Amino acid sequence: GGGGSANCTVLAVRQLGERFSCTFSCGAACRGTARYPCLQVLVRTSRSSVPALLHEDERQLRTNPKCSYIPPCARDDQENSENVTYKQKYWKEKVGAQPFTCYFNQHLR
Repeated sequence: GGGGSANCTVLAVRQLGERFSCTFSCGAACRGTARYPCLQVLVRTSRSSVPALLHEDERQLRTNPKCSYIPPCARDDQENSENVTYKQKYWKEKVGAQPFTCYFNQHLR
């Protein structure tokens, strides 16, 4: 309830200096921790004049509400950074100024 779809346009795509931890599996009973940079995609929606932070889905939002994207956790921090940079380029170059449909939920703001 309280959600719906809107048209979104990308306003800004940026990487925050802050890095976050993610957990990768290295075997049946083995877990490791790596880090990834925080990508933020700010959008303008047709429903509001206030810029909003885009999230991939609800699970991503719950895992890390500060960022727009969480890469699959690789044990190599460099690989995680490259993955995020690739996503950043996608939003800047492929999507750019084209409007796209986005969904929002008032309760998750």
